Amino acid sequence: MNLVREKVIHKKYGTGEITKLDNDHVYVKFQSVDQEKIFKYPSCFDVDGYLTLENQDIKIVFRKRL
Repeated sequence: MNLVREKVIHKKYGTGEITKLDNDHVYVKFQSVDQEKIFKYPSCFDVDGYLTLENQDIKIVFRKRL
């Protein structure tokens, strides 16, 4: 599943956009910070993870694949 350009929400940084995804990491550019942030993938999307996908349809499909 291609998550690049998908919007995510982070509790501290707010809304961001996924800029890159590899086997172990997701890279996100947030509006509130100048620097791109890197998160461990796919655990960053766990129920208690750092990131939430904004698009509910993609969120449902993604959760089924985990």
